[in-house]
Amino acid sequence: MDNPTLTVIVPCYNVSAYIEKCVASLLKQRYKELDILLIDDGSTDQTPILCDRLCASDKRIRVIHQKNIGLSATREKGIKNTNHDFITFVDADDWIHPNMYQNMMAALLKEHVDIAQCGVCDAFDNGTYKHRYQNCYNNLYEKYNRIDSIFKLLEEKEWRSYTWNKIYRRNLFNNVIFPKGRGLDEDTSIMHQIFHNSKSCIYFKDEYYFYNHRTDSICNDKKSESIAKKTYDRANARLERYLFISQFPEYKKIMPYLKSMTISICIAALRNVVKFPLYFPKNYFNYLSSQILSIPISEKEVNPEWISKMKRIELFYLRLSPFLYKYTINFIYKYLK
Repeated sequence: MDNPTLTVIVPCYNVSAYIEKCVASLLKQRYKELDILLIDDGSTDQTPILCDRLCASDKRIRVIHQKNIGLSATREKGIKNTNHDFITFVDADDWIHPNMYQNMMAALLKEHVDIAQCGVCDAFDNGTYKHRYQNCYNNLYEKYNRIDSIFKLLEEKEWRSYTWNKIYRRNLFNNVIFPKGRGLDEDTSIMHQIFHNSKSCIYFKDEYYFYNHRTDSICNDKKSESIAKKTYDRANARLERYLFISQFPEYKKIMPYLKSMTISICIAALRNVVKFPLYFPKNYFNYLSSQILSIPISEKEVNPEWISKMKRIELFYLRLSPFLYKYTINFIYKYLK
């Protein structure tokens, strides 16, 4: 039987320094049945020219040029612009191992699963690499059912909610709504829904995906406004995940852990709302504090891995009075920092 075509969706925004290396790693794949979709998201550098040049070099490459709509909306557009049954994503400043798609597609088809995912190797501007779990390739994988997969995903330890280190059956994205305008944790906003839609998955520890840590990326922006936007995005994504998972009784076992994680991340965001109120929507403090207080968590459910002694104190003050919490954080920030 012929191998099915795999659509590779590559959002591109001002990546002229990286896109050629990324696409070269796709063209070196042992798995040849590829539909490579480069989506130029309103780039202002040489990215549009490079995308067109790459398209002319290989018939498997397609290009879409569009006005800037953001990463999540661009990924969603990529899904809508393919009819193939299998899709994957690559960020245009990253690259992948030559065996990634061959090994993952072979295992996915053999095991009749819905998702295949692999390990990630961190790459840095100085040319160094950091291996997360193993510095070898043995093409071994484990198979997980849906519930165990959700638990592994929500723990956020070995598995992460990255969009790009996975191959999916396209129908998993049916009725999944990508968050618009979210610059951080946009993957976290949808990945639990995709895994919930699946029946089973496989996981390779092999680090086939190389995640490029750029010094100029949004994740490394330390400006107060950027910090506020990131904490806003992260808190909203975690609240959405908590609210979704809490609907399903089969995930009851993971709920105490998820409650602690959600409260922890939201309290960290709430602290920034108090410190930088001008960078958040009006009344967001009231909204976020009410969401935190609405999460029912008992003392025995509190996970110290996520809720530190300081966050316990903050939660105590918040439960006493959101006004008292805001006053206390303001006092600490202004007079004791």
